Amino acid sequence: MALFVNPRCVVLLAAEPSADALGAAVAQHWLAQDPNVHLVGMAGPLMRAAGVKALWQMEDVSVMGLWEVLKQYRRLKRLQTSIIHYLADLKPDLVLGIDGPDFNLPIEAAMKRLNIPCYHFVAPTVWAWRPKRAERIAMQTDGLLCLFPFEPPYFLVHDLPAATVGHPLADRLLLVPNKTEARAALGLSESDRVLAILPGSRKGEWQYNAPLFWQTLGLLLVKYPDLVVMVPCLHERMKQTLQATAGDLPIRWVLASEGASRVLTAADVALVASGTATLETALCHTPMVVAYRLHWLSFLIMNALRQTQWVALPNVIANRALVPELLQDDATPEALVAAVLPLFSVGSSERQAQLSAFGEIHRQLRLNAAQSAVNHVLAWWRERVDVRAALSDF
Repeated sequence: MALFVNPRCVVLLAAEPSADALGAAVAQHWLAQDPNVHLVGMAGPLMRAAGVKALWQMEDVSVMGLWEVLKQYRRLKRLQTSIIHYLADLKPDLVLGIDGPDFNLPIEAAMKRLNIPCYHFVAPTVWAWRPKRAERIAMQTDGLLCLFPFEPPYFLVHDLPAATVGHPLADRLLLVPNKTEARAALGLSESDRVLAILPGSRKGEWQYNAPLFWQTLGLLLVKYPDLVVMVPCLHERMKQTLQATAGDLPIRWVLASEGASRVLTAADVALVASGTATLETALCHTPMVVAYRLHWLSFLIMNALRQTQWVALPNVIANRALVPELLQDDATPEALVAAVLPLFSVGSSERQAQLSAFGEIHRQLRLNAAQSAVNHVLAWWRERVDVRAALSDF
């Protein structure tokens, strides 16, 4: 028999804004299920509002960019060490690291050595790069919560408990998108022909992809002079940078600090740089063409390291060439136009095939990720407690 049914002190560690959002959802579900649990850890504003006591501020760790991380490396390492020492004294019932593997997994590994149960939410992308990392991760944590159904086998083979909990974006977005509402909110009519363009969220991506996308747009406007083009921007700085590269093209810039969902839902077709935006586009049920360019040397290295046949997440999930991928030298304005045009036709086989598959992907990933994560962690933890209690009876 277990000595108690629920953990009393749970540590949640989020080192970046996206993890803060995940952590907040986890905290809300956990507290609803067990109001007596004491949730503490590294928290951002969303987690703090959800009831997590911040022993450390997420803002102290959230650093973007390789050079910025290198400049802060010693400070981050000292903080990591101090957290390990603090948790060793605190002896919580369990620790859940949320994403941020470079920061959280070493902490989890230290907890594991101290026999404190530790788990990790969001699997590192071993399926895309360096699959041998899976074996090391299996030694660093006691259980892994995965967003995608193809991820657990990479870790189960190393005897690490791993479960698919779905994707929070699939939970948030409607299975049947309200295109009428999205268009009305953006001042668009039902009859408008709308193209969404997402050239990437990083400056390096804009450098290589934005000019390609604007050239493609110039050709599309010859075919559809009335085409409405929308580019969602996370912030004003991104808007100004992209605007400076677009010249006089008739583009509407939409500030969308919470994501591009509304623009994508309103669009007929999207032209997307490869990345997580391809998943958001699929979950908005918008047909897309994926294109990506980067420095030739970076492309050679990344292409050599790549473990999957495809780079766009919808293709990886579907395990087939669902959406067109045009990479590097194949990504020409002419090729992009040829791939985009059929998708504007409502009855085209290309459009219908994508929409049908997007619906299946959405249902597959809509598993109430936060609640599912809590349930799996509690099940693993209770199993561990029961085993210890049974051993103590001998």
